Amino acid sequence: MIEFPIYRKLSDNKTYYKIDSEKSFIEVKIMGKYYFSNSIEASQFPEIILIKDMINLEMGGFISISKKEFEDFFENVKSEFELRKW
Repeated sequence: MIEFPIYRKLSDNKTYYKIDSEKSFIEVKIMGKYYFSNSIEASQFPEIILIKDMINLEMGGFISISKKEFEDFFENVKSEFELRKW
């Protein structure tokens, strides 16, 4: 059984994830001088597969990180970048 939350980032160090379940995650992404924070609830098969790939590190580019690394990144992003909504 998987213990949630699980934390991941992309190898570009600009996109971080907090995976709360096999069907939900939070994405924090830097784009230019802005950041985006989105809560995703997977309802379609491709989204569910994406979360599975993130959990299992099956797709290239995903890196396992600690809760502290995710929280430090998110706090830094909130103070250094302007929030934008999708």
